Amino acid sequence: MAQRFEPGVDGLRVVGWTARRLGLPYITSRRADAEALASLRAVLFS
Repeated sequence: MAQRFEPGVDGLRVVGWTARRLGLPYITSRRADAEALASLRAVLFS
């Protein structure tokens, strides 16, 4: 939703999806390379 309405999110990308729950989403820069994304996913979703 933020991607449609917030102009400042141009530099962000979706890292992954989880089940719905209360709390803030995890975000990272669009400039994050594949290795950084893999590391984030491994830590956050394990």
